[in-house]
Amino acid sequence: MKKINFYQIIFPALLFIGITGCEDKIKYEANIPVYMTYENLRSAVSSGSPQAMVNPGKIYLKDQLIFINDQFKGVHVINNSNPSSPQNAAFINIPGNVDMAVKGNYLYADSYIDLIVLDISNLQNITLVDRIQDVFPYSVPEYNENYPVGVIDENIGIVVDWKIDKVTEDYDTYGGGLFPFGVAKSDEMSHFVPEIHAVEF
Repeated sequence: MKKINFYQIIFPALLFIGITGCEDKIKYEANIPVYMTYENLRSAVSSGSPQAMVNPGKIYLKDQLIFINDQFKGVHVINNSNPSSPQNAAFINIPGNVDMAVKGNYLYADSYIDLIVLDISNLQNITLVDRIQDVFPYSVPEYNENYPVGVIDENIGIVVDWKIDKVTEDYDTYGGGLFPFGVAKSDEMSHFVPEIHAVEF
């Protein structure tokens, strides 16, 4: 996840802007945010059968169990009671997960901006027992720095991916001249970015 840098937005944008004849329009390609709604985020946590590891991250050991984070996807639970033959016991689907800790029978994990608590006393029935919302900063995934970045609307949900797509826009009037960017403002930054529609799922 990363914060957006002003210069990574403006300079690539200038390379992709094209004027369409005498009409006050521009065409360019840009990173369009793909969202997961907060409702979907907070209903997605579940445990199920073991899955293949795709992008393993942090590893946590607890007694005879090994917890392996699959970055931004969830946690693999490995039964290590027989170290010569560890068994993949379960997978916990946790969107946005990159970190975790275990205390007693509880697994604490991040899920994008939320902290969740799971009861792991029964690996066949891992359950969500608590969720503390909005405790982590809002951040975005890595994006293609060769393209400008669209406006991010935190009210829609969490940005989970980017889609490179062609965009056609009208010029905005800026200080007596034509300026092809809107202004995006957040608590952390104020910069010029293309006003681009988002993809939601």
